[in-house]
Order: sequence, then structure tokens, then C-alpha cells
Amino acid sequence: MGSWRQAGRILQKLREQRVWSIPRLAAELEAKAATIGRTVPGRESLVRMIREWEAGKHRPRDYAVLLILVYASDAELSTRRIERGSELDRLMAAFKAMGVPVNRRKFLLDAAAVAAGAAVAPAIPGCAEAAERLAWTLQHPASVDLKTVAHLRDTAVELRTRWAATTSFPLLDEASRQLERVVLLRKHAPSSSVREQLYAVEANSATLLGQLVWDASCRRDGTTPVRYYEQALQVSAYVKGGWAEALPRVRQCLIAIYYDKDPKRALDLASRAASCASDGSSYALAGESFAFIAEAQALLGEKLQCKRALEHAQFHAERIARDDPALGIFTSVDGFAGICDLHLGDPKSAEQILRYSVTHPGRKEKSKAACLGLLAVALIRQRDPEQGAAVLHEGIDLVERSWSGRGVQRVFMAGRELRPWIGERFVQDVQDRLLALGGSAT
Repeated sequence: MGSWRQAGRILQKLREQRVWSIPRLAAELEAKAATIGRTVPGRESLVRMIREWEAGKHRPRDYAVLLILVYASDAELSTRRIERGSELDRLMAAFKAMGVPVNRRKFLLDAAAVAAGAAVAPAIPGCAEAAERLAWTLQHPASVDLKTVAHLRDTAVELRTRWAATTSFPLLDEASRQLERVVLLRKHAPSSSVREQLYAVEANSATLLGQLVWDASCRRDGTTPVRYYEQALQVSAYVKGGWAEALPRVRQCLIAIYYDKDPKRALDLASRAASCASDGSSYALAGESFAFIAEAQALLGEKLQCKRALEHAQFHAERIARDDPALGIFTSVDGFAGICDLHLGDPKSAEQILRYSVTHPGRKEKSKAACLGLLAVALIRQRDPEQGAAVLHEGIDLVERSWSGRGVQRVFMAGRELRPWIGERFVQDVQDRLLALGGSAT
């Protein structure tokens, strides 16, 4: 039993060095069993058995092959040779401590290699283009490799880039197919390294689809996007770096602020996102998280805390690098600073910030439309409705061209501010355009 306890400590250390919980190891064993067509007991039973193995109470016995499939590298399985110092080498040391003889250990490795080989599909043609590789892989999911994962990652980035320049509607089907493909391949991934990369792509793809649904609904559907954000959060636990969790949490902030009208919940979500992204994995998401913290605090009337959060947001925005996993999602705090001043009852300060923001040369049409809507609000609240209406016309022009849920929401927000002057001709002209815009949004 003393050797069994030593073996248990080796098994525990192997798991902990991968930063895996016991349920996570149970999930890995389930995945390997599914890949080779083997059945295993339920998750709770597996968790209980792993605890007993690590405590030195029992030997894995029938689960030795699955453990080898979890810890062996692809090269070790294909050559059936154990690399000195590898995880498989340490696993075999645990088996040795349990009293498993050398010939039995060799048999177990051979059995695992045969099982892995039986589950692997034919190799992807080396000359295939990216799209051809993906088509081939979808027909043979167990053949997914890092090149295919890179193509899926690039596709997610491309979809987000296209969204910045076009409407959400034509991208919904593509984004939905992208997510379905990633989930399918992740379930059949032959190695933990490929699967981990697919988890990262899934977190990004699920969040993007949630954003597209939220935007296409003009921020009126606060239920469907949450389901995609929850999916992203679930898989983020398997991704290195806090950015994967921060990304959907930041999107949840929007739901909390503009759909649930719950700034306290938004503040909690944004604070958790900032904590995740502040590990250095994404300055873009850290900056955006602090910007949402600022907006939530402005809604709660906490002016000093709001200004401090904006300073933190700017600090992170200035440090965004080209390899940031959320590059392009957040670039500056101008729009946030403007709306924060409006929430805090300072339209004059908001006007100054927003005028600068709409004239910034790098401002995209969708973002500029939203800023023009806010600028119109700032002018109207300073009792200058005619100038506000003129700016609002510019915002509507951009919304009609580029269309975004945020832009639509902002121009309608400004339109409501004009109600005290509803009898004026310049207000009626604006209302006519908003009425037509509302018809297009339904």
C-alpha cells in the first residue's frame, strides 16, 4: 500500500501540473473513451475513482489505457516509445510503483497506440488549401489539427472585422455555422493541445454570435445572446489567459445596462471581467472592462469612482499590442467618457469630449453614428434643440448606411430628448426619419 500511495502522489502531481481539477480529468477520460468507442461510468463515479487512485486506495486497472491516452504525446503513441521525463514517463513510474510489471506496461502502451490509431482518420492531404482542409476535416473530425484550428481562428477574426463595416444580418448564418463547426471538431479533437486551441476559438465564436444577435435585434433581444455568452464562459475555463472569460463577461455588461437596466449587476460583471483580463492576456479587454465599470458607476452617481475607472481604461488602451486576442474591440475611452458625463448630468463636458470623438480620423462609421447620437443628446440637454437635431440628422445618415444596434439606440435616445419641442418643424423632420428607421428595424 505504501507504493500505491507513492503512485497516487505521482498521479495527483501529473493532474495538478496541468492545472486540472479532478472533474476536469474525469472529463478528459470521458472524451478519450468516446474517441475510441468505449463506455465509462458517470462523471460522479469517475471523480470518486480518481480520488481513490490519488489517495493510494485502488489502482486504475481498466482505466490505464485511458490515462495513457490522456498523458501520452502524439509522437509517443505513434512510435510507442516513451520520452524520458515526459508525462507518460511519469505515468509509467506510477504504474511501476503500483506493481505493474514492465511487460504489462508495454502491453498497455501498445493497446493505447492501437486504440488511438483506430480513432484517427486518414491524414489531411498536404497540398490542400485552407478551405479544402476544413471541408476534409469536417468529414473526418478526428483528423483536426492545428492548421485547421488556425483557419477557424482567422475566420472568427475576419467575421468580426466584416461586422465593423457592415450590418449584422448577413453574418448571422456564417457565424452560426462557424460555431457549429468549432464545437463538432472540439468534441473529436485527438489531442489536448488541439482541443485547448479549439476551446479558445469556441469562446471567441460564441461571444461573437451573441453580439451579432444582440446587434441585429437593435438591443431588444436580451435572452438569446446570453445563451451564447454562457457557452463561451463554460469553455473559457479550459483556455489559458483570462481574456477568454473576460470577453463574454464584458458583453454581459451590455445586457445588464441596456436590457435589464441593472447597473449594479453591470458593475459586478465588469469588475470580474477586469480582474480576468488584468492578468496581461488582453489590454483591450481590460480597458473595455474598466470603461464599463465607469459607465455603471456613472449610472449609480459615483462620479469619483467613475473618473478613476476611466483613467484605468485609458491606461490599458495605451498598451494594446498587435497580438492582443481582442485587437480592435476597444481602442479609446472617448465614447465612454461622453456617455458617463451625460449619466452624471454634465452635458457640456460630454459635448466637448464627443465633438473630439466624432472628428477622430480613425473612427469607424458605426462608432461615429453612436457618438453623433450622444452628441445630439448633449446639445439638446443644453437647450440647443436645433443644433442637436442637425447633429442627429448626421447620425441617422450614418445609421442608414452602416446600421448597428448601438447606433439605432443612440439616435432614438436623442429623438426622445426632442419631445418638448415636438411642435417645431425641425423636430417633425427628425421624427419622420426616425419613424422610417424604426420600420426598417422591425
